[in-house]
Amino acid sequence: DAKEDMRRAWHNALRAAAVEAERKLETQRVLCAALEQEGIPVLPLRGLLLARALYGEIHLRAMADIDLLVPPHCAGRAMNLLVGMGWRPPLPLPSTQLAACAQFRAECAFLDSAGRRGADLHWRAMPACFELVTDEDLWAGCGRAELGGATFRELRPAHQLLLLCSHGAKHGWDRLVYVADVAAALIRYDEAVVR
Repeated sequence: DAKEDMRRAWHNALRAAAVEAERKLETQRVLCAALEQEGIPVLPLRGLLLARALYGEIHLRAMADIDLLVPPHCAGRAMNLLVGMGWRPPLPLPSTQLAACAQFRAECAFLDSAGRRGADLHWRAMPACFELVTDEDLWAGCGRAELGGATFRELRPAHQLLLLCSHGAKHGWDRLVYVADVAAALIRYDEAVVR
């Protein structure tokens, strides 16, 4: 029966999404703990905390990777730490090029040991031309949230909304999820975003 096949396909897709979200949560927990242990503050961007805030469950929003923000002065140390943990940029970069990346770019993608895209390390939340809120304000306004037995820094709702708008604009609104996230944020955050 077609209805039963559709129900089974949705059930399997949700189960796979839940497994993937749990894998990402464990990765985020390990990376954030390692960075914090080395004295590098880290703030997850979008991702799992956003999924829970907007959609109620971490597996109800697809994401390609984990986005982590560190202060600019910690970018080089953070990249070296990830490399030391077995992560690597998609193209092999010697330490001198990693240092140049930290100086001239705003982020660097990293693959896990299996070669899957796993984490984007940011030291600027957005390129300057898309910045609607300063990184200093993001750091100053963040709070703490518990997720899966770990505590993470979390953006305040108004900053989350501005970052979602910047992120969508940066990518030319080429994915429906960018529009859906902004719409869900406006509904969920309601009056909190105007304060």
